Amino acid sequence: MAKVQRKVVKKGRRQGLSTEQILMILGGTIMVVVVLAFLLWPKPKVVIAGDPQGLAMCGSVPCPTKGDPSAPVKMVEVSSFTCSHCRDYALTIEPKIDEQYIKAGKVYYIAHPLGFDSQAEQLAAAALCANDQGKYWEYSALLFQNFGRTDPTSLSSFAQQAGLDTQAFATCVNSGKHVKDASDASNSAMSVGVDATPSFFLNGKLAVRGAVPFSCKSGTPECSAGDFQSRIEEALKAGQ
Repeated sequence: MAKVQRKVVKKGRRQGLSTEQILMILGGTIMVVVVLAFLLWPKPKVVIAGDPQGLAMCGSVPCPTKGDPSAPVKMVEVSSFTCSHCRDYALTIEPKIDEQYIKAGKVYYIAHPLGFDSQAEQLAAAALCANDQGKYWEYSALLFQNFGRTDPTSLSSFAQQAGLDTQAFATCVNSGKHVKDASDASNSAMSVGVDATPSFFLNGKLAVRGAVPFSCKSGTPECSAGDFQSRIEEALKAGQ
């Protein structure tokens, strides 16, 4: 009877990771942790002189601005593209402020568009997409001039009229790039006391609420809530 011979297979000793491999794994892990911390860590509120509320930021991006950043008065406009008083202000009063104070280097102007409702949020996000191409003011003017036209075809047409790269604009809008920024902009405005649009801060002070004229005669009914000219002049004097 033949004997069955057993083959003995010797297992090789498992070798541990080399020091170089361990360092590479640790380095990769640390890099992942750093990237996650950067993405998830709350971003600090960006505050500039004359804007203690931090309304110069629209969510994660800087709000649209115009004028000289070193101007003595920082003016923040908090408005909505679905607000009729905001439309009236943009079409009749803002051009006067632009001509008399912004171009003269007296006012640095910051637009803080809101998205209180879904439609306003959509329009604010589209305007921020226009701002990515440096065309916020041209695009926002078209939104107010064509108040109520909020369909995608109109928004695309306004982009073309404003001189935007329409393909890049469409990509920005369709991806929802600035929807959260518009929503966060609304939350930040409400957190500092904004409960009506339009509202205006002058050097950090909530100075104007609602519809008021550019200028008016003190003591008259239309001047019951004041006017822009006197409020801006007061801010200029206070800053001297």
